[in-house]
Amino acid sequence: MCHLERGFSPRDAHSARWHFTMAWCFSIKLAAEAGMSLSSFHKHFKHMTSLTPGQYQQRLRLIDARRLMFDEGFTASNAAFEVGYESVSQFTREYGRLFQASPKRDALHFQKTIKAASRSAAMS
Repeated sequence: MCHLERGFSPRDAHSARWHFTMAWCFSIKLAAEAGMSLSSFHKHFKHMTSLTPGQYQQRLRLIDARRLMFDEGFTASNAAFEVGYESVSQFTREYGRLFQASPKRDALHFQKTIKAASRSAAMS
């Protein structure tokens, strides 16, 4: 059984251990709700999404970090820590794998695209 309330402080909310535990507890909860064993749930989840629950959660964290950088002006480092990465280099590697660009280059490209769209709209 999963006991999130025991052994974690608010400070732990940004740690890799906390995020791993949350993903694990989430898997246990969903497996129970689906009436499946954990291993059966993992197999079905991977079959449906092509990702393990942990990979899925990692992708969500990276997408959230990208949103923070694009929409709220976070730096890559701040976004990485905000979504639970303890290592900026690990975040950068995983971000690049998913989005095929470093966080900084991706954010700069996004800003250029927005400026070009704004200029184009102003000329219309």
